[in-house]
Amino acid sequence: YGKCATADEKFLVLDGELIAYAAASLPKDGTLVVPNGVKSLPQQLFRAQTKIKDVILPEGLVTIGDRCFTYNENLETVTFPASLKTLGDYVFEMCSALREFKGDCKYVKDGRMYIDPDNRLIAFAGYGAAECVVPDGVISISGDAFRNNKTLRSLTIPRSCETFYTN
Repeated sequence: YGKCATADEKFLVLDGELIAYAAASLPKDGTLVVPNGVKSLPQQLFRAQTKIKDVILPEGLVTIGDRCFTYNENLETVTFPASLKTLGDYVFEMCSALREFKGDCKYVKDGRMYIDPDNRLIAFAGYGAAECVVPDGVISISGDAFRNNKTLRSLTIPRSCETFYTN
């Protein structure tokens, strides 16, 4: 397979997919910087990693697999690259501190919503938000988009929304 480890030997990347990382090497400030050259993150890779507070994803990343960051109760921000095209199901399930999506990804709306190319609201970074107005044109809302949000008091859903999945 050739060389798989990054130069700092903290990540293993195979054919553009980040397949493993050294959790113990996470900086004390909790910022996870995924290395350049990574094109996809597999399912559940960072599941239940409570030391992760902020995630910075590299340009060139295209896909984040299902439940990749699920159960990260201290995760607050995620910086998405413009190249991101696919966010899997339940990627941020039970991430109760998630408050902001950053970056140049065209699927991020208002810094809090990830709306995929098919106009489905997949994720909501809503910690601290009292209200959410889902934009017109959204046709469905994922079952975990608002899960475990304790501060949301008002949700406005557009007429275009045909399906609101619940768990």
